[in-house]
Amino acid sequence: MARSVSTLIRTFIFLSLCAGAALALDSGKSLTQYSHRIWGREEGLLQPSVYAILQSRSGYIWLGTQEGLIRFNGLRFREFTHDGDAPFRNTLVRALAEDRQQNLWIGTIGAGLAVAGKDGNLIRYTTASGFPSNDVSCVGQDREGAVWACTGAGLVKIAGGHTTVFTAEDGLPEDRVRATCEATDGARWVAGSDNGLSRSNGGRFKRFGGISEALDSPVSALYCAQDGAVWAGTHQGLYRIRGESVTRFSASQGLADNNVLSLAGSDDGALWIGSRYGVSRYLNDRISTYSTNDGLSHSSVLSLCADREGSLWAGTQTGLDQFTNSPVTPYTRREGLPGNDTSAVQEDAGGDLWVGTLSEGMGRFDGSGFHPVTVRDGLASNRVLSLALDVSGDIWAGTDRGISRIREGQVVQTFRAALGNTETRSIFVDSGGTVWAGTGKGLFRFDGREFAIAGKLTDGIVALGGGRQTRLFVSTAHEGFLSVAGDSSNKAPFVSAPQIGVQRTVRSYYIDSARHVAWMGTLGRGLIRWENGKVTYYRVGDGLYDSSIYAILRDKNANLWFASAKGIFRVAEGELDQFAEGKIHTIHSVPFSTGQFRFECQEMAQPAAAQSRDGRMWFSTTNGVVAVDPGRIPRNEIPPPVRVETAFVNSRRTEHLDGARLQPWEKNLEIRYTALSFVNPEKVSFRYKLEGYDRGWTDAGARREAFFTNLPPGTYRFRVIASNADGVASPAAGLIAFTIEPYFYQRAWFFATLAGVTGLLIWLTWWGRVTRLKREFTVVLGERARIARDLHDTIVQQLSGVMMQLHALAGRLPASREKVLLEDIIHDAEGCAIEARSSLWELRTGSSDRDFGTSLRETARKLTRGKPVELVFEAGEVEGAITRAVEYQLLRIAGEAISNAVRHAGAATVWVACGIREGELELSVRDDGGGFVAAAEAFGHFGLAGIRERAREIGAGLNIESSAHGTAIRVTVAVSSASERSVREHVGI
Repeated sequence: MARSVSTLIRTFIFLSLCAGAALALDSGKSLTQYSHRIWGREEGLLQPSVYAILQSRSGYIWLGTQEGLIRFNGLRFREFTHDGDAPFRNTLVRALAEDRQQNLWIGTIGAGLAVAGKDGNLIRYTTASGFPSNDVSCVGQDREGAVWACTGAGLVKIAGGHTTVFTAEDGLPEDRVRATCEATDGARWVAGSDNGLSRSNGGRFKRFGGISEALDSPVSALYCAQDGAVWAGTHQGLYRIRGESVTRFSASQGLADNNVLSLAGSDDGALWIGSRYGVSRYLNDRISTYSTNDGLSHSSVLSLCADREGSLWAGTQTGLDQFTNSPVTPYTRREGLPGNDTSAVQEDAGGDLWVGTLSEGMGRFDGSGFHPVTVRDGLASNRVLSLALDVSGDIWAGTDRGISRIREGQVVQTFRAALGNTETRSIFVDSGGTVWAGTGKGLFRFDGREFAIAGKLTDGIVALGGGRQTRLFVSTAHEGFLSVAGDSSNKAPFVSAPQIGVQRTVRSYYIDSARHVAWMGTLGRGLIRWENGKVTYYRVGDGLYDSSIYAILRDKNANLWFASAKGIFRVAEGELDQFAEGKIHTIHSVPFSTGQFRFECQEMAQPAAAQSRDGRMWFSTTNGVVAVDPGRIPRNEIPPPVRVETAFVNSRRTEHLDGARLQPWEKNLEIRYTALSFVNPEKVSFRYKLEGYDRGWTDAGARREAFFTNLPPGTYRFRVIASNADGVASPAAGLIAFTIEPYFYQRAWFFATLAGVTGLLIWLTWWGRVTRLKREFTVVLGERARIARDLHDTIVQQLSGVMMQLHALAGRLPASREKVLLEDIIHDAEGCAIEARSSLWELRTGSSDRDFGTSLRETARKLTRGKPVELVFEAGEVEGAITRAVEYQLLRIAGEAISNAVRHAGAATVWVACGIREGELELSVRDDGGGFVAAAEAFGHFGLAGIRERAREIGAGLNIESSAHGTAIRVTVAVSSASERSVREHVGI
């Protein structure tokens, strides 16, 4: 009992880990009703002989082919490479398996066993390394984690780093092992290449005698099902083993062929059988097949696999076949339809569907199969063009040779002569129960016994329709459009409806009596909506999928469905209404043509579509009739895993961009990514973002590449999200991170160094300028000292000698008027000598202990003292605003101006002012004397010239105005000139 519980637990864990597909193909459909697609050489599968198929946990499909190992992402095939080499090129890969650590095991013919590790390592097991054989036909992992391999020299078990080989001596049928599998009870089953089966429950292998007695050919394939059954495929059929019971299945029971080549299971419990002449499915004791007659790429099915989205993959000699669920279910000759050239479709009162054909009569579908009705059963013709159901429950069938009336599945009446033996293109039963027939010769009405011409229409009738208010709409072959209102008698007038503006023939009608809306499909002009006299047109440019509409239906979800030349599509009625109201300007059409099913709906049919009471919609096409169940449209709920596959850096391919540190010049990137959804992979959409560069997400649509140019240095994270064809998004974004290194001049230390060097250069420049100024000022001081010394030794000494002589002369003169005058002269001379000594002292030292305002005041007072002149002085705060050199020149300018006013102008008042205004120091000297003419200054007098030279030397502005009422001299100098002083004081000069 304990062993049984343990076995059940191990089985549960094993099945949970190994479950691959979360969906399965619709079991209610036959194989011919699935969407089928072939991948071959034209699609990029260069070696199309596929011997093994595996979907790994990463989501990729792996293919073992005759010439190597291929990885498939849904659109592109790529050969497996390792370290830039293709290790399995020109090698037949016969078996594939993935272990729990996501390592890929590869069995080959001639090159032994290999394991491609998730870490990127590749390990080989060959005869050179002690492996028993280089021919490996199967490989798989058991629930304990051991790997089993079928070889040409025994069964190999690899577990815990140890290899164990089982041969015929251990109870195997023979040394050459073809297949093995582990049953749900833990038993290991082994098939020899030529002789029977053996099994082991942990001990020695024992021959299984039941199947050996039932067959004469070797086992070619094994599959241990989840229900405990063991299936064995042979050249003589398929065997199911339950305990000691064996059941055989063969072609006579529905298999495509007795020669079984491959076996696989799916999550719905189906067994898939690949044989020499097609693929079969065994489910619920029913067998369905698909062969080359149905479109299989090749008759020999070498391998099978069901993926997690429910698709079935079949590897053949010439390609890879994919079977997926389709939103539409086709019915053709393979499902019993009399012919594929279908025409009108109509449900009868009992719920059976009647399908007309253009050459094989009609078929009545009762849910389980089609029952033909042809000319042998009294049908007017096998070319059926139109169908209708009257109020009594009879089916009316219009053909090219008259109309047949069918009651309870039997033809009870046929009408030819009254209709002129012409084709009946449309039959319609109006709201009053009247049967109308549109033929090539006009419109006919059934009076209860016979058809009679209605009205004077002689043009061919294309389509008929009607509702409660408008009993009958009539479309003619030459773009005519008429209606009948009132009763349904022959006297009811036909009224033309030119206000609709029909420019092409109306081919179909759908009348919504509850909303009083008429929908009309045209041939080439799209869809027309007519409501209370308002007409709205919908064309391809507005979002309509096709412009030729053959039939219109409405489902319970308020969608309008259309049969068109391009196939079946639907549009939400709400969108159509909003478009008519002007609230939106485009509509969204949803087409229903997938895989091989790219239907062209049938134009030569009335009605070309019908809705059965179970809600399904039936559409007539050029290749059978198809059904769509709006309430059971398959939706792929499996989110697609996203993978970044490769990248190109400056056009150079790299497989390891994640975590890479790129050089500064490697700034042009192409990143290729994919989403591993294999159902309509062309409709998978992507969004990506390069964090660190993009501000928002980029909608890439179906494009699987991202391009970036001239990326600046930095760290980036590339994220990509995918949504499958049904809009289900990936659970997590595919992510890689990489860094682009900066150039040396883009690094932080470079800017710090540059700032330091720049600061040093600025300091050196400043230091050099200060040094130069100090040197120049030293020269200036030396020159000034020399000049002062020379002046002192000449003029001042001579002036002193003159004053001494004048003092001696004054001492000898008696008191008199002349002596007083001489004393005044001596006093003036002494003042000049004092002033000269002061100037020489400042010239020698370059400084004064008095501020500019004080010096200016003393200069003005000295020059006006004892003179008949009134001095008016005004000075603002100017200390430190200008340099000493500028002060000196301004004092000399002021002194010269005051002296001229006192000595030559005869002024009574002299105004002297200084102050700072608007960033400038302003000095003004003004008098009320007699003025002068500047150009007439006498030779030998240089007062004005000196003033101009001094002002120009210090860069000051000078303005001189003189008139008979006085003279004004104004000097302005920029305060910013003080910077030189600051520098000199800072360096101590």
